[in-house]
Amino acid sequence: MVRFWHLPWQPDRPNYAAQDQMGVLLEQMGVRWVRLEFHIDHSDAYSLTHVSLNDYFINEVAPRHNFKILGLLGFQLVRERAPMELGNPATYADRVYGDGINTYMRTWLDRARMIVSRYHGRIAAYEVLNEPNLIGYHDGSFLEPEMVARLQARFYRFFHHIDRQSREDQFWRDHIQIILGALQPASQSGQHALHYRSDRDYLRAIYDSDDFQQYYATYGHFPLDGLGYHPYPKEIFVSLATPVPDLGSAMTPQPSPEHTDPMMEHLLAPTPLPQITDLELMNQRLDELRGVLHEVGDPQQPFWITEIGYNAGYPHHTDVLQAEFLRTAFTRLAHRADVAAIFWFKYEDFPPASGPRSQQWGCVRIPFIEHGSCPGGACYDVYGRPEQLRPAFWTYRELAGKASISPEPPSYVTITGPLTGTVGMPSLFTATTARESTTLPVTYHWQTSHQASMINESGLQDTVMLTWDRPGVQHVQLEIKNAAGTIISTYPITITHAP
Repeated sequence: MVRFWHLPWQPDRPNYAAQDQMGVLLEQMGVRWVRLEFHIDHSDAYSLTHVSLNDYFINEVAPRHNFKILGLLGFQLVRERAPMELGNPATYADRVYGDGINTYMRTWLDRARMIVSRYHGRIAAYEVLNEPNLIGYHDGSFLEPEMVARLQARFYRFFHHIDRQSREDQFWRDHIQIILGALQPASQSGQHALHYRSDRDYLRAIYDSDDFQQYYATYGHFPLDGLGYHPYPKEIFVSLATPVPDLGSAMTPQPSPEHTDPMMEHLLAPTPLPQITDLELMNQRLDELRGVLHEVGDPQQPFWITEIGYNAGYPHHTDVLQAEFLRTAFTRLAHRADVAAIFWFKYEDFPPASGPRSQQWGCVRIPFIEHGSCPGGACYDVYGRPEQLRPAFWTYRELAGKASISPEPPSYVTITGPLTGTVGMPSLFTATTARESTTLPVTYHWQTSHQASMINESGLQDTVMLTWDRPGVQHVQLEIKNAAGTIISTYPITITHAP
């Protein structure tokens, strides 16, 4: 899952540099599929403007690096309305989409079709909605599965039957898959929530809906090419009627009194002694869902694991455990014949950066400042340069068969030097690049305020002498780069006058 940022001085234009940087590193990881979510704010008048911000990645970056794109057509497609409005029972007979349409659904379908028309075959698959069975969990309500089924069936029918009647060549539609948006294991906050409906029951209701049954009666198959699912082990545990927890779970966070959100209370609940592994939880739940698919007459429908991940920021979680979980999940799930694709959540971290609710899901760590003026509340390094390629990055790269392929990017850089200094007196700083297998040479670009930058080409280590002519807290900024990637780091030093 990727997100794009804007340059502060060009808020209405794509950040080409950050997208280029992302493309390079994703290719270095060995990524083949990228899940990209479309966002549209305000009104239809702005729809094309917002969608066009994705043009550069879809039309330039993805082909350059041979990425296939899964386009997520989620609730962010109608950001000016609450997601629960999709379930508004005030429906009408729409002249385009037929009976049972509400305003939210009409807007979503219009915008989704506009996106399809814009990109044609440059997007390999679409995912309809994201975790719809989780919507409304704050107040115990939920989005009716029949409305989710209606949206899926109408979009699928227009994609494959109505819109392909256009005079233009429409054969590209035959190669694009449409995935039923991923269900979430915990559903409405878990087994004890008000009006709880399990992910299995939610799936049954989708298939039992009039729209799915009518589509099947007309075309001989159901209106989807894959079932999206997010088999996070801890959330599967939350959904169990008789919990069977795993203290060593890669997804088991620890409790914190700061949490008041019902879902977070479940996810941060303490767990007793281990009895079942993460892999067993995931496989057991996928087997149960496969059983439902057999019940409803769609036994061959493949799973698309459009999210699986690990938050290294939870207490007692680490970067190393994140990498171990990635290896286990990808290796074992890939052995299932009914899993068509697996997507890691996600490329980079997002707010908050620290504390018990920190969100350190990324394979890379890109520095950011938390601020409401930036999309998602995070002002990232404007060029998308990471501070670290986490162990998960290298594990993914290994599983993708690229471990022995050059060039290899630097993983992170450590700066050592004094914490304090004196005006007019030189201070010695040494930068050490991690991973001996990093491709050489490495270019070191040193910068600090009030003096000229220094650029050296070296090996895994570089040393500079810096002198300041004024007191205060100074920041030594370093960018290291080789043929495969770029890493940045910052080192603070306090400069004072001589006594």
